[in-house]
Amino acid sequence: MKAIERARAHYERLAAEPKKIAVPEWSEDGEEFLIYATPLTLNERAKIARFAKNPQEMAAELLILKATDAAGKPLFSKEEKFDLMRGVCSDVIARITTEIVGASDAQIVEDAEKN
Repeated sequence: MKAIERARAHYERLAAEPKKIAVPEWSEDGEEFLIYATPLTLNERAKIARFAKNPQEMAAELLILKATDAAGKPLFSKEEKFDLMRGVCSDVIARITTEIVGASDAQIVEDAEKN
């Protein structure tokens, strides 16, 4: 098996079982709210990096791109970007996006927030 085949197979295994992120702040009537997210690809990282000078926009784009429900349907649309940036608790968004990108990449988000 070629290296690229192994690498793609690995990503497919990871994507087959998306990371579950509990968002208790968004739960209602005792029903847990979960966000599902697959690992970022290099292409997705490049899309998000375009917003690196604006951490709020970067976080909103990350949620639009990666946050899904259990069936894999996107939870947010481009049309909701303004609401994500202006009408949602930033601490919750920061926690979710950090969990999506993983601890090793959280520094990228933190560095962008300092700029």
